Amino acid sequence: MPKWLRISVFLACISIAPLRAQDVDPGITRVIAEVNPDSLIATVGRLSGETPVWIRGGETIILSRNKNHPGNDLAAEYIAERLSRMGLEVENHWFSETGRNVLGFQAGGLYPGQVYLLSAHYDSMPDSAVSPGADDNASGVAAVLEAARILAGAELNFSVIYAFWDEEEYGYIGSRAYAVRAVSRKEDIRGVINLDMIGWDGNGDMRILLDIGRNADRNPLFDTANHVNGAYGIGLTIATDTGTVQSDQRPFRNHGFLALGIHEYLPGDMNPFYHTVNDRVEHLHPDFFLRCARLAAGTIASLAQSGLMVAVETIPPDRAVLTLAQNHPNPFNPETVIAYTIPEPGHVVLDMWDMLGRQVSTLVDGWRMAGPHAVTVDGRHLPSGMYTYRIQMDGWMRQRKMLLLK
Repeated sequence: MPKWLRISVFLACISIAPLRAQDVDPGITRVIAEVNPDSLIATVGRLSGETPVWIRGGETIILSRNKNHPGNDLAAEYIAERLSRMGLEVENHWFSETGRNVLGFQAGGLYPGQVYLLSAHYDSMPDSAVSPGADDNASGVAAVLEAARILAGAELNFSVIYAFWDEEEYGYIGSRAYAVRAVSRKEDIRGVINLDMIGWDGNGDMRILLDIGRNADRNPLFDTANHVNGAYGIGLTIATDTGTVQSDQRPFRNHGFLALGIHEYLPGDMNPFYHTVNDRVEHLHPDFFLRCARLAAGTIASLAQSGLMVAVETIPPDRAVLTLAQNHPNPFNPETVIAYTIPEPGHVVLDMWDMLGRQVSTLVDGWRMAGPHAVTVDGRHLPSGMYTYRIQMDGWMRQRKMLLLK
């Protein structure tokens, strides 16, 4: 967590201009709505030792995520297993004998080499056998995992890395190591959204701090987050800081990458349990936490231009198209619904494929009238994993991914 006492914050309440209907994307609305407050709190509870977790095939409790205690490694394993169950490609980025970042990779369909990062550090303070770190920073970790859960089955235009940094509390060592590696590999990182402490709002003013860096007039990440907050009615009051916040966005800026920090800490409303054994889930403010998580999910979805974004308002009324919606719910177990619309009567084939390219089910194979349709998928006979579903009709083809999680 940043050493906030040196922060000189420029408090700027952002005025939101009236937004046109086309500024609101129904897909982003759905992403934001699917952020689950119970899921957020449950994840924080597991990471902060309030409830047991299932790791490496057994039940355990994460008592401390500090780098000098076994729970740090357990937390990394827990995060990695969560990402793997979502169907994401997982990398353990070891930067020392004991320090590792956990990365979940989701490839973009149009621009796979161009990447956005949504990140949070998972280590905690104090350096003690009990170091719950619920706000600092299980709250940020939970929000990143929740965004990954919602978006993992979506078709994205740009790639997304869900990144979890180790050893932020000792000088953002993990994020610095990754930034150095990214430069050496010439990675095309389009932007980094970093979450650090987003669960405390002691005075109830719903004020959030966005660290936009010194080049405030050239930060499209801020513009996107600001738009998401206003257009989708998230209801946070935005304050800005021009780069004095010390958190994991800083190493990326120092190495030439665009970055935005999302934080709760503002003068006069600092979490009094910060870096103590009493930084527990019971002290979080759930409504504020939920709004911050929704801001993060909506922002990364907008930046990645998710396939969920079907701007219905912008399609001319005389242009009939074949559409295939994202299944709902997603992830699912055991059933989910796939909706689709066909532009004219014709023969429709809708089938499912596993990640090895094997066809596992034919959901529709027959004549359908023009208009909206839906089909229910029963996954009870299928193993957990990522699946592709594809619709074809008279030269049209659309496909998406979905996650069965048992």
